Amino acid sequence: MRVDNYGSIQGAGGLPNGGNGGNAIFAGSPVTFNNQGTIYAGGGAGGLGGTGGLGVYTYDCSYLSCNVSDFPNVWLSSQSCNQPAPSAVCQELFGGDYSCYDEGYVPCGGLCSDSYPPICCVNCCTTVPQTCYVYTNGGAGGSGGLGQGFNQNLTGGSPGGAGGLNAGVGGFGGTGGNWGQSGGDGFSGSNGNYTGGNAGGPGGLAGFYIVNNGNVTWTNLGTVAGRVI
Repeated sequence: MRVDNYGSIQGAGGLPNGGNGGNAIFAGSPVTFNNQGTIYAGGGAGGLGGTGGLGVYTYDCSYLSCNVSDFPNVWLSSQSCNQPAPSAVCQELFGGDYSCYDEGYVPCGGLCSDSYPPICCVNCCTTVPQTCYVYTNGGAGGSGGLGQGFNQNLTGGSPGGAGGLNAGVGGFGGTGGNWGQSGGDGFSGSNGNYTGGNAGGPGGLAGFYIVNNGNVTWTNLGTVAGRVI
């Protein structure tokens, strides 16, 4: 068999996020090839951009701690002194001072009012300081571009998405490869304030301009682009 090519034989372009370029010719049996035109394998697609790093922020989540196990009958709320703790009682100490006790006559640190009879106000609760942490996700990586191919032009990669508060932005997707070229790798996501960004994905490989080259006798190679096997 003999093939004379005076036009252009083209492979398909790679699809986004690392797709390989398509092959131009598959020589399944012996053939003599006279290439006076072009034979182009498809370009590989760009790689997926990397995910942004994790972020973290804090907020005050202090809470009221009441000694329920020690003082089960004491008023468990943080009201002002004009509201009594009904289960606690004021007892006169030596020297004429009053102090609050629960029903088991255990001191609970409350204050006695100036009324008569005095009543207990304030309770046996204390504020415990505490800081809480919230972790946020990094932005998604941008899509890789198309590889150059038959009825398909190469494109650049898309930008990555925004992350949560203090998280990293996703990396740009890689640019698609031209005829017979591999696509560009995706770019790394930016760092968050908790972890670093992730690396981008690899670009797709170029296609083969000829598969089974051992079956081909070239009288003229012409212009070719891509890999050969």
